[in-house]
Amino acid sequence: MKHGRMWAAALACALLFTGCTGGDTSASAPSTPMEEAFAGRDMTLSVRLMAVGDNLIHDVIYQQAAARGSGGYHDFGPVYRQIAPIVARADIAVINQEVPVASDLYPLSSYPAFNSPKELAGQVEDLGFNVVSYANNHMYDKGSAGLAESKRVFDALPSVTVAGIYQRGAYDDIPIREENGIRFAFLSYMEMTNVGSSGDTCGIYLKDEETIRRQMELTRQQADFIVVNVHWGAEGSDTPNTYQKEEAQKLADWGADLILGHHPHVLQPIAELTAADGRQVPVIYSLGNFVSAQKGNYNMAGGFLDCTVVLDMKTGETRVEGLSFIPTVTQFGSRFSNLHIVPFADWSESQAAAHGLAGNGFGYQFVKRQLENTYGNYLKTGA
Repeated sequence: MKHGRMWAAALACALLFTGCTGGDTSASAPSTPMEEAFAGRDMTLSVRLMAVGDNLIHDVIYQQAAARGSGGYHDFGPVYRQIAPIVARADIAVINQEVPVASDLYPLSSYPAFNSPKELAGQVEDLGFNVVSYANNHMYDKGSAGLAESKRVFDALPSVTVAGIYQRGAYDDIPIREENGIRFAFLSYMEMTNVGSSGDTCGIYLKDEETIRRQMELTRQQADFIVVNVHWGAEGSDTPNTYQKEEAQKLADWGADLILGHHPHVLQPIAELTAADGRQVPVIYSLGNFVSAQKGNYNMAGGFLDCTVVLDMKTGETRVEGLSFIPTVTQFGSRFSNLHIVPFADWSESQAAAHGLAGNGFGYQFVKRQLENTYGNYLKTGA
């Protein structure tokens, strides 16, 4: 990306003017001024990035949170407590916030038109998520006003960057955050929404290719690395469809460096695409549910895409290293009691047997096979 190349030029000049080019001038020494400037130095920057799928808050989840709280406060802490140490490893942690948090404007509600308590937002931040993607099929569940209110709630949190929400027509306002010296841009698009909206606060549909290409061109001038969240695919399908594959390739060709998919509510595989300019672009077609009170056997497994983004300051190029998937399971008892997320590494045969879906084909071996079949060598169940 252009910003990275500016890094390289600036650092080369600084090193040259501070006398850092001396040393061995034999045949094995660097042969260009740039290489000489960086000789013997680790001139890379790195950021550990993690991402999860749908934070889908059904009524039983916020009702349990209300029972744990007092004075109208909803305590979601126990839902996420066991996976907090995983989030803590990330420099950037991305979450698809599937539902509005507009409780100051509208009553709480569940499927099919969601609205969650506003205090969920602060607890998502406390957990360690610092990028919140909002482009999804439920973003207009409380209309444009509910979407604007959700953005206001998350924007008030000091560490959070919100992606996927715009003022209509103002699509050049690109969310960018810098971590460890690398500038990240976060773009988010959706295939469809459950209801439409003509209000001033809105998202961008995948079909609006002219807007997306313009955003990509602008973003490539501002950021080292472009992360694209995309809400797409068929619910309940563990296989990406032709549309997803075609759109992923377009996004890669236009400039995306990492593509994070969600919407099917089940896991879909990872692929590594070759962009038109030769870059290798990882895509996870669906991250599944981060948490929900859905009740299909395949809805229980979720997890974290985990990778390290490296910027080589000699060349200005970025790359993704250590791409892997850390799985989790949504655990609950009878009638969704005590619903919470468990790292698969800590999930046991006895917990599976006590799960509210136990029987009817669901169990520890079912989830294990699902994970192995979906992610193969990308699967990481340890630390």
